[in-house]
Amino acid sequence: MFATSLRQFIRGGLGPRHVFASVLLGWGLGLIPSYGTSPGLLLVLLLLAGGLRVNLGLLAVSALVSKATLLMTLPLTAPLGRLVLQGPLGPVFETLSGMPGLAWFGLERYDLVGAMLLALPIAGPCAFLLNRGIQRLRHIARAGAQGDVGKALAAGWVGRVSLPLLLGPGARADLRSAFEETPPLLRGKGGVLALAALLLVAPLFFRSLSVEITALLQPALETVHGATVDLERATLRPVAGTLTLKGFALADPDALHLNLFEAKEARLSLSFLGLLAKRIEVTEVGLEAPRVGYERPVAGVRTAPLVTPPQVAAPSGQALGEIFVEGRRWQARLAELQGWLERWARSAAPAPAPDDPGYEAWLEAQLEAVGYRVAVHSPITTAYWGLDLREAELEDIRLAVLGDRTVTLSLKALGDLPLREGRAPKLALRSEAFDLRLELALRALAGAEPHAVRGQLRGLPLEAALAQLQPAFRSRVSGGTVDLALEGTFDHRVGGPLALQGIAELRGAVLTVGQRAVPVETLRIPATVQGTLTQPRLVVDRDALESQLKTLAGDAVKAEAQETLERAVRKKLGGKLKGLIPDS
Repeated sequence: MFATSLRQFIRGGLGPRHVFASVLLGWGLGLIPSYGTSPGLLLVLLLLAGGLRVNLGLLAVSALVSKATLLMTLPLTAPLGRLVLQGPLGPVFETLSGMPGLAWFGLERYDLVGAMLLALPIAGPCAFLLNRGIQRLRHIARAGAQGDVGKALAAGWVGRVSLPLLLGPGARADLRSAFEETPPLLRGKGGVLALAALLLVAPLFFRSLSVEITALLQPALETVHGATVDLERATLRPVAGTLTLKGFALADPDALHLNLFEAKEARLSLSFLGLLAKRIEVTEVGLEAPRVGYERPVAGVRTAPLVTPPQVAAPSGQALGEIFVEGRRWQARLAELQGWLERWARSAAPAPAPDDPGYEAWLEAQLEAVGYRVAVHSPITTAYWGLDLREAELEDIRLAVLGDRTVTLSLKALGDLPLREGRAPKLALRSEAFDLRLELALRALAGAEPHAVRGQLRGLPLEAALAQLQPAFRSRVSGGTVDLALEGTFDHRVGGPLALQGIAELRGAVLTVGQRAVPVETLRIPATVQGTLTQPRLVVDRDALESQLKTLAGDAVKAEAQETLERAVRKKLGGKLKGLIPDS
């Protein structure tokens, strides 16, 4: 059974369709400069070779000729590919390379694109000429297959090796029928059954495939984080696109007795089509019992830095000689680099600063001038493996700083290339604590407009505002809350401090004037938010606040003076004006 299936699989034909399919597939397999960087193209060609009844002999010979052509034209492939990708066809390749599946073909590589354009025009004429020759050979061989020459060829070692490879195992039994047979190009029933089994069984198998990566992920997280990372179990399901972290906690590097973040379970779901397009598209983010700033059961420790200092040891005699030889090589390389830098310094056009927008283009042009070539097309590769989170809402995140109250964080259009995609990331923070509402639109990341911020706080204790007052006034104001509403823009590109305009309303405070307590119903005070986005600081308009407090104090003094005068008049006149002055 197995031997019969194997013979049917390797058996090809010499019909025109078999010749063209075999030659073109062989040329395609040989044209790939690096199979590791073009796994998608390699897989497609192998699937076609398995689904079609190709002639394995012609396929192997064509692949060898194609690989030899690639090696001979290798110095021309990268420049030609660069010319194509940076020319009018560049946007077409950029669109194709971003499609699911095609992203794994390696279309961003200059050498692959150049090799395809160089060799594919040769593959078509080669297939045409080879087919003409083979069809002529078949016509001649049909007449003399049973003659002495044909029998001698079939019995010799050349015939025993080449004829079954070209004509299939049937050439051993009947050379005439092997020459005359033209099997169908598609593998019909067997191919359909194999494809059906692949479509039904493979998804079930791979979807249930689960890999535990705790031993790999935990040390990596600790190295990057710089402190203890607790992780009970980390499970990755590649095809399902899910990563699950159980018992996850990050110790605060600045306060090792606290957790910077912790959750019983963190779950991240990825789009499979996104992975086929070399994109990390997050479809779902789930957190179970997330908390921030709580005590750890056991204090954490700081871990080793990401880059550890090298261990210095006395080298052996042989190693010392190798170091000396390698040092000479590096000395020559540094001298060459110094020559490049001197030529750049003598250039007529001044070099842009590293933070200028055109610095990368200028640096790439300088590297090209000295013979260095970039292997991949930057506009395509920068779009790969970027983060794309369309929308997510993380609920019930408990904050110790808010007294165990919870907040809800909403994320929209969170990606690594907002300027290219034209979508501004948006973040919203909501909480019942102080009726917190904060909305942040990072518009400067997607265009020329600055970021937009809008937020509110209600019922905030007065201590933050009192700290801005002079001691003489601070001692006279007590109690009350502050309602803060702010709205404004800021731009991280200009490097200035955070300055958002808002209105602070003081409610329910008490102003002490002399021995009199004056209630304050509402004070509307201009305020700004200064500092940075991660460490904001509320600053009230002290002059406006003190002016209103002075007015309240003045009214209180007038009321106190009026009451004192009334008491003095009553005492002086006694009952003479009885009934004219109302009792207080």
